[in-house]
Parts: sequence; structure tokens; C-alpha cells
Amino acid sequence: MRPYRKYVVDRVVQESESIRSVYLRPADGEPLRHFLPGQHLPIKVTIDGVPIYRCYTLSDSFKESHYRLTVKREAAQGNNVPRGRVSNYLHDELMVDDIVEAQAPTGEFFLDLNNDQPVALIGAGIGITPMISMVNACIETFTHREIYVVHAVRNSALHAFKEDLRHVAREHENVHLFVLYSQPRLDDVSGRDFDQIGRLDLSILRRVLPHLDMQFFICGPDSMMAQLSGELIAAGISAAQIHMEHFHVSKPPPTARKAASGDATARERDILVEFRQSGKVLPWDAEAKSLLTFALANDVYISSGCEYGDCGTCLTPLLSGAVAYGHRTGIDPDPGSCLPCSCKPVTSIVLDA
Repeated sequence: MRPYRKYVVDRVVQESESIRSVYLRPADGEPLRHFLPGQHLPIKVTIDGVPIYRCYTLSDSFKESHYRLTVKREAAQGNNVPRGRVSNYLHDELMVDDIVEAQAPTGEFFLDLNNDQPVALIGAGIGITPMISMVNACIETFTHREIYVVHAVRNSALHAFKEDLRHVAREHENVHLFVLYSQPRLDDVSGRDFDQIGRLDLSILRRVLPHLDMQFFICGPDSMMAQLSGELIAAGISAAQIHMEHFHVSKPPPTARKAASGDATARERDILVEFRQSGKVLPWDAEAKSLLTFALANDVYISSGCEYGDCGTCLTPLLSGAVAYGHRTGIDPDPGSCLPCSCKPVTSIVLDA
């Protein structure tokens, strides 16, 4: 696991009713590690004596004095999705001069500042944060590339960096901003707070963008990204032009499905997952998102943090068998171990869990 470094909370800024920014400076006074616009910071906070790991996008271009993280308060959604423990801690309890630990910035979602091709930066809700980093980095390099920022958000309660982005668009003729509200409040004003009412789809992009021959950076809910990327590909855009970052909301694992020997697929029957410490041997569910979700669904606890392979919290000994990863991870697992949050078995396996 990569080492953690201590940072002091320098200040906090309320960006909207439910979004706040936290500014971090290194506690040891040593220089900050440089990062690319769009990358994130794996952090560790201790709540009630328990270390908890999360990854938050760095919401500004690189500054020598501080890192900025911008976090949305995740409210409870009925009985199925509890409120975000870390996001609420960062909103309600974290104070100036408190300590936050973090690894070095990382992530494969970033903008190449050496490319001058037009770019569409599309953020839904809090997914605007990597786009802020990208557009700020672009204007600081005095690039002339055309930049189209599209922000889809429910209403002004969730509209972060509203004035900042409008100022950038006014001051830089190559930066174009379009804001879409899906559910404006009574005091939200068209032309002042937003440009149009509706939901983000390809028809909106066709009206906003002069053409589709550009690089697309998309961040937001998985359903939105899946729909929009599918529409772009259907319109003839190469998958290589579409870059996406996933913002996960932690949810409890689905109830484990009972194995039905009569209709189980051959693949599910052939791959077995043994959790050695828990004393369980289970047929792999091909619909499971990852080994981690499969374990939790079957009452096998594996500690986890970022759920994207960047923090190393879930690193687990792989006693036998082979796994495959669906994406590049920030942590390189040690030989004989795996990151259950990011992989699936390709043969029968034995995990020390």
C-alpha cells in the first residue's frame, strides 16, 4: 500500500447548500505532489476511532500551496441507502486545523494539456469537480483549444462553482458554458442560474456543441454516463474519444441469491469461490459486480475503502486461482494477493477471507 501523508485543514468553503470544499496543506511543510487535471486524492479519516477510506476528486488545477477537495453531502435515501458517513463527517465535524491523511494523487481520468483538440467537459451534479480542475488547468496554460463545459444539475442547491465558471466563460472566449437544471426551484432564474430546463442527453449536446468531433470527458451517475456514451457511440463517436469517471454512492450489497442447480449457467457452476477463513465455498455469480460485492452479499466481510482499487484497503491474500481486473487500479497488488473491489475470478479461487 502506498504511504499516507498528513495534511492540515487550512480552510473550508461552502459552495452550495449541500456542497463544500476542503483545502488541505501538507503538515510537514514539504512540497505537494503534482497531479494531472481530473485525478483524485485517496484519503483516510478516522471517525469514532475507525479509519475510513475514500477517494475525492481534486477540484482545482495544481497549486503549490494546497489541495482542494469538493464534497457533496450524501443524505440517507430511505432504509436502503444510509447517509454518507464520510461526506457528512466532512460537512458537520471537520474543522480548520484538523488532520486528514492522504496518499499521493492518482487516477487514469485526466486531461492531456498537450492536446489542442476541442474538448467537451460534461459533469452531472458533483461530477463537475474534475471538470473544474481541467478547465482551470487549461486557462492557466493559455491554450486556445475550444472548451465546452456542460453542467447538468438538479437546481441551485446542488450548483457548485456557479459564479466561478461563469466568470471563466466571460473572461475567456474559448470557454463555453451551458447549465442544465432538471428541477429548478421557485427562486431559480433562467439566464441567471441556468440556461435550460431538462435532462442531459445527446439532443442537448447537439444543440450546445458546434460538432461532435472532439474529446468527451464525462463524470456523474453511472446511468447517465452509460446512456450518454451509448448515444455518442451510436452517433459515430469512437470509444477512444470518450473518457468517463465513476462517482460511486456506497450501497448495501444485494441479498444473496440462492443457487438454483436446475438453471445455473455452466460458467457459474464451474467457478467456485472459497472463503477460507469464513469456511464457505460458493458458486460464483456471474452477475456480481466484483469479488467484494459477492463476498458481502454472502455475509463474508472484507474491509474496503475507495471500491476502485486505489486505496488498497481490501487487499486480500489469493491462496490459489486467478482473477481478472475490469480497469487499471492505483494499487499494484502484491504477488499472491488481489483487490476484491476491482476483480472477478476467471478460475476457481481460494481467498484468505
